[in-house]
Amino acid sequence: MGGFSISSREQYIGRCRAYLSTAQTGVSHLNSTTLLLAYFKTELIRMKRMIIFCMLFFCSTMVLTASSPRTLKYKQIQKKIRDIESMVKDKDAELLHTPESLEEGCLSTAVTCFKKGIQKLQPASSQENEAFAKAVRIVSKFTYKDPKEHCEFTCESYEKKTPKEFLKGFENLMKMLFKN
Repeated sequence: MGGFSISSREQYIGRCRAYLSTAQTGVSHLNSTTLLLAYFKTELIRMKRMIIFCMLFFCSTMVLTASSPRTLKYKQIQKKIRDIESMVKDKDAELLHTPESLEEGCLSTAVTCFKKGIQKLQPASSQENEAFAKAVRIVSKFTYKDPKEHCEFTCESYEKKTPKEFLKGFENLMKMLFKN
């Protein structure tokens, strides 16, 4: 019978059975490892989705609460006007043309008048000179253009007022522009 003795044939079958049981154990081990890896992969995908969702939620919240650059610029100008007002020399100071009762078509002209007038302001003390000059520089850079505007008034047509009243008028103009 093919050169095998019964004992060697039984040994061969025994070894095959041992290999088979080892292979089955390995396969079951392999299956549990594969299942575990698949579970972790699924969990990773869920975590990625959750992280992406959280990031999108955070970013959209930030976008909704953030102010526009124009709004931030107006707020900065208003703050600098208040800063200048606290440092400006009001006694024995030059009176300035102060636009009031502003009409819709004269806002750009009013801004120009205030920008011209702000250059004439002086600090109350020499110690505040640097901060005062910086605030004046920032406010002077502010621009407002209305292409449809046609105003009959000039800066000189407005009444002259003290520097503090002048700055209050400028602040009121900024509030009016900020609403629009």
